[in-house]
Amino acid sequence: LSFKLKLILKHIGRNLTRIDKPVPLTFEEFIDSVIVMPASKRDGHWQLQSDNCLPCIINYDYIGVFEDMPASANTLLSDLHIPKYIPYPMRSIYYKNPQPRWEAAFKAYKDIPRSKLKKLWDLYADDFQILQYPVPTLLGRDDKTELTS
Repeated sequence: LSFKLKLILKHIGRNLTRIDKPVPLTFEEFIDSVIVMPASKRDGHWQLQSDNCLPCIINYDYIGVFEDMPASANTLLSDLHIPKYIPYPMRSIYYKNPQPRWEAAFKAYKDIPRSKLKKLWDLYADDFQILQYPVPTLLGRDDKTELTS
């Protein structure tokens, strides 16, 4: 097993006596690992962006978000007076996204217990605020107020 998978399994209390075979990890177990793993051990993808980018220390001129990367990049290119014939590269025509992003997220999170979703929110709330993401309605659940309280 990879070091990262061993670390995840250790943090969620999964038995490692049989490490000679791949161990399937459920999405809920992965979420458990993100919640309980110390920040210093988290993979950069799951690290808090407020820790990665230090927005309270560094005065950024631009903050782009992945979901709107082409528009953010084109604004930056324009402000830097980069000629329009040098555009931000678009996604390959060969990329096939089988379903809309929010539909995939709903499928992934719909069976996760509310208490774990609340812990995830508590962990990433500052990132949502800094990057100006809307408060999630927990994928169709209309009780936003409970999330932020």
